[in-house]
Amino acid sequence: MPIESTYAKPVLQAAIVAAARFESPTLHVVTVIEPPSLGVRSDVPPPVISAAEAWLLRTVTSTLAPLDENVHETWRVRLWVRTGDVAEEIALVAAETNADLIVMGEQPDRGEREFFRGRVPVRVRRLVACQVLTVPLRPVAEPAVAM
Repeated sequence: MPIESTYAKPVLQAAIVAAARFESPTLHVVTVIEPPSLGVRSDVPPPVISAAEAWLLRTVTSTLAPLDENVHETWRVRLWVRTGDVAEEIALVAAETNADLIVMGEQPDRGEREFFRGRVPVRVRRLVACQVLTVPLRPVAEPAVAM
């Protein structure tokens, strides 16, 4: 989920619904920052990583806040901010945590780069041993401004 993502909440909500099927789930919420020069992690300045961490914490906290504490008191949440190739980093976190399920958004076509490298959910499915649930995402329309 990019820092400015308007898609985060629908994906988190789908993950919450999926996690509710388990007795004491652990949600691993991941955002990946792709460096300008893919493969060079040092291209991402520390302030960008710090901003991503703060955004992720705010987004997850605001999404989980309305939930009934009694129902979800046994849940654990771990936040991850990674840099690198999005699909590869998601797959690494899934392997490190022995994930049962990955819930991720599937954004509309994002251009030439994605055309040549492949859509992220497709690439993640090829890299992981667990199931991948994709949430179809649509851009949020900007409200019209009256003149």
